[in-house]
Amino acid sequence: MQRPSQKKLSRSIEKIRAGTTYLFHSPDHPEAGYHLCLVLTDPKEPDQKVVVVTLLTARERTDDTVILGPDHHPWIDHETSVDYRAAKLLRADRISYGINKRLCHPRSPMSDSLLRLVRQGLIDSPHALPWIKNYCLERF
Repeated sequence: MQRPSQKKLSRSIEKIRAGTTYLFHSPDHPEAGYHLCLVLTDPKEPDQKVVVVTLLTARERTDDTVILGPDHHPWIDHETSVDYRAAKLLRADRISYGINKRLCHPRSPMSDSLLRLVRQGLIDSPHALPWIKNYCLERF
């Protein structure tokens, strides 16, 4: 697989920051459909990693720390749970690469108030991994 040039990656990474949102559809799980992913931290040297959470349809067994609705983001059209259990640390250049290859689809950025709500939910959630919470506490 050919990778984008470093110069192109540097420009793309600048676009990936706290508040960025994108749709992701796993080719490994086509039945799952698209999920909105939210970037909670800015890329930080030296590895340019960001914390990302995914939204899921709110159901009986989903994390109810933060439930979002249509008034929170234009893409959300029903009650949605933030999946803090699956919070990930990803390299910003891999997200950019996914966008360039059309595996990820950018959406409207989060409002400042939504970013604050989702970040606080990560800290409050009993399902978020402790090391992810600590990583975020150093960066929020």
